[in-house]
Amino acid sequence: MYVRETGQAALPPAASQPTAAAADAAVSMQEALIAAASMADPTAMSLEDYRRQICERISELPVHPSQSMASIAVHIPDAALAAMQQDLDYEAWVLDTLAYDFGRGDVWGPLCGGSYTVHSFGASQEEYRAESWFPGYMNGQGASLYETKSAGAAWQRSRPKRSTAPDRHADLAARLRLERLLQKMALERHQFASELLSSASQRRALIEAQHQAGRSGPLPSAPLPKLHGVPAAYLLALLGGGL
Repeated sequence: MYVRETGQAALPPAASQPTAAAADAAVSMQEALIAAASMADPTAMSLEDYRRQICERISELPVHPSQSMASIAVHIPDAALAAMQQDLDYEAWVLDTLAYDFGRGDVWGPLCGGSYTVHSFGASQEEYRAESWFPGYMNGQGASLYETKSAGAAWQRSRPKRSTAPDRHADLAARLRLERLLQKMALERHQFASELLSSASQRRALIEAQHQAGRSGPLPSAPLPKLHGVPAAYLLALLGGGL
């Protein structure tokens, strides 16, 4: 209630004319209501808007983790879209068919490097076709075949591509493995040289013992030591030396 300064009641001021902002808000609200009605009634949507809505709903379908390397294409031509738009039961059947295929476990896909699937819908359930194959199909032409059959698809989910950028972590790990290998080879070379000297010392000791005893004849051979399962004589032969 509006009150004058004298304390007497007064009538409220006359309503002002709606501003441009208020008019724009009213138009936006009307458009939102029309859009909501169209979402509730697909028949009120244009074919392109309906196609966009169906593709968004397909994108929301969960995919089984075993199909992470799968490439999937869905063909929904205008005739199929029109049939789905006019028959909500058929629309539900199409989405349920894709949901079942996306959600199933794929045992062989991960072992074969992924898989390729192409769904083709028509104006009725009887026209539906689905094809699936692995990358090695047709002597390794699976990817090329998918590119051909998926052309013009309304919706696609492509397998993630492996990055061709250099992996610095992998390079660092390779360098560390190489350094450890070089260190191991250096240690083995040192051990091998020590074993050669020890073997030569043993043979000299045998010769001296034979001379002191005044015996003649072939010198009994002492077995050469082994280094990590490899005979030292074989390694010595590779070096072109001898005892």
